[in-house]
Amino acid sequence: MIAPSDHVSREQAPSNRWALARGWGRALSLAVAGIASLLLMLYPYVLNGVPGWKMHTGLPVMMLGVTGLYMAGLGFSPRSKLLRAIFHPLAAWMLFALGILVMAVE
Repeated sequence: MIAPSDHVSREQAPSNRWALARGWGRALSLAVAGIASLLLMLYPYVLNGVPGWKMHTGLPVMMLGVTGLYMAGLGFSPRSKLLRAIFHPLAAWMLFALGILVMAVE
């Protein structure tokens, strides 16, 4: 028989106290990531007026933010502190906005 003290518990993923990582914030992150992905996949000509160098600078940054928004929207929280900081919902929103800003500013 296994004693209660011998029970090995699973390590829980760290909880995130930020509002962007719970409830409406997760839903908003997932919705924005889905809309941005669908827009670029179904209608890539939306970026037709953006100069090439701006698109090649801003789009990867924006898509890294979209990746973080998907992770936040689906509730994934990495165990590594470094990855948790990189893919934090706030960081994802900032990367997403920075990518759009780079492509939009003249």
